[in-house]
Amino acid sequence: MINIVICDDDKSFTANIKKKLKENINFEYNIFSYENYTKEFLSYIKSNKVSTIYILDIDLKNKDTNGLYIARKIRQLRNYSDEIIFFTSYEKYIK
Repeated sequence: MINIVICDDDKSFTANIKKKLKENINFEYNIFSYENYTKEFLSYIKSNKVSTIYILDIDLKNKDTNGLYIARKIRQLRNYSDEIIFFTSYEKYIK
C-alpha cells in the first residue's frame, strides 16, 4: 500500500492527475488531495505511517507558501522517507 498526495490549487489539474493515476496504476494505493498547505495537510504529514508520493504545485495561489516550502517541511518531518514530484505551468520554475 502506498499513499499519493496531490497539492494543487487547480481543481481540474488535480482531477486529471487522479484520473490518469487510476487508469495507469495497478497496485494498492490511496489518493489524498489538498488545495493548499492546511492544518489538515500538516497533520497528515506528521502522523502518516505509510510511504507516500507527494505531487506538489510549485506555485500555489497563496502568498504564504508554495510547493518548495511544503517539500522542505515534508523533508524535515519525514526525514527523506517519501518521494516528491513537482509540477508547474510556469517555464521560469522548470529549472
